Amino acid sequence: MKKYLLLLILTPALSIGQNLALSATASASASSSGNFGPANWNDGIFNGSFFGWVGTEASFPSPSFIEYEWTSAQWMDCVVVYNVGTNFQPPAGNAVVFNGTATLQYWNGVGWTNITNFNGQGSFGDSYALTFTPVQSTKLRIANFQTTAGNHNPGFDEIEVYQSTTTQNTYVDLAVTDLYFVIDTPAMEMEIFAEITNFGTQTAHGFDVSVIFNNSTPVLMNVTDSLVPNQNRTYNLTATSTWDISNPMNYANLPLCVSVFHPLDTIPSNNQMCDSLAFLSINLEPSKALITSIYPNPNAGSFHIELPLGVSALSITDALGRTVFQRNQLPEQTLLPVVLPHAKGGIYILHLHMQNKGVLHQKIIVR
Repeated sequence: MKKYLLLLILTPALSIGQNLALSATASASASSSGNFGPANWNDGIFNGSFFGWVGTEASFPSPSFIEYEWTSAQWMDCVVVYNVGTNFQPPAGNAVVFNGTATLQYWNGVGWTNITNFNGQGSFGDSYALTFTPVQSTKLRIANFQTTAGNHNPGFDEIEVYQSTTTQNTYVDLAVTDLYFVIDTPAMEMEIFAEITNFGTQTAHGFDVSVIFNNSTPVLMNVTDSLVPNQNRTYNLTATSTWDISNPMNYANLPLCVSVFHPLDTIPSNNQMCDSLAFLSINLEPSKALITSIYPNPNAGSFHIELPLGVSALSITDALGRTVFQRNQLPEQTLLPVVLPHAKGGIYILHLHMQNKGVLHQKIIVR
């Protein structure tokens, strides 16, 4: 009778999602290349012959680290380490140190944060899994290595990173969903308003916005507001400065691009909106006495316009130039009621066509 030997090879059991390390870029503070470079940590090949090592001797840069970086933020709550040899001390359970000094860290957008609540147990030469409270980041690293006595430059066959199924659908997704252009007369200064929407499932606490007008140097601003999921708000991107339009007759189809950035945004494809700013025939007010009155302003889409003498027609457009109200024949009365029942909250522009005196413009705010 033939006898068969059943060989079982046990590795850490994981059923919590895909190995995120396969899509990361691996690097190290100091290492080799080729068969013993960082790329061997996340190539998915387990042979023990080709592996990556990290330099920990005094002649190498300090601190020593192994780092993974992704092109977009990832949720993660488990790291699985496959050692090569017996020269690396795994961490003790509920500890933050690897043999006294090494730390598991994630990038918070401006610096590294220690992961202090992980669980995992192993011994020399073992492979082991570290689990911790889920974090979301574009970078993860093991830093500040210290090897066991008499051993140097620890090597690892694979280092895997997994995401929890409980966090796979949690993310930030900020998008620029509308732009408003407002020209304040008579100073002829342009203000820019942008509607930012969070299409994600996680609250965005603060974000950065970039404004590029007419291919100029980007103007950057930090917004400290928080946007909860499915919330949108309109922000004045020129609250501290405006663009001076000294001669609007010379401006036509000038490009304007607004972008929003958040370190945990997983969908960067909708972070930017671009439009063209085109001025038609615009004349400044011939007299301060001709400036009209709008009340209430701001309003909820219902207001009155006090017409000056000499108005031949009027129209109201949104900040992108789309007409939402128009009157070519005006009554004799000087007070005109206006109702915009379907107007979306934002900035609108009143255009008064004056007899032989050009066009007057005034801002209307609908909330």
